[in-house]
Amino acid sequence: MPAPTRRPFYPELSAELARQGLSHTELAAAADCAPGTLTHLLRGRMRPSPALRARIAEALRRDEQELFTVDEDAVRAAAERFVTRAMAANA
Repeated sequence: MPAPTRRPFYPELSAELARQGLSHTELAAAADCAPGTLTHLLRGRMRPSPALRARIAEALRRDEQELFTVDEDAVRAAAERFVTRAMAANA
């Protein structure tokens, strides 16, 4: 079975990267964080600290609340993937 398409946890942040034509690496440098941290954040593997949220918003010149609105459908899909993997591992 093909892997389901993953949606970003923070769709507005992902969209803003595209609008500004920035790569993860470029934004990570501007926000003083590791590129992997940004990738984990967009995939929902971690939650950003208040300081990181502020640095990212400042680097993008956007409102922090708008950038970090969570996509609840993406959260549900990730939870379903986790449960499916756990059940398969225990089968």
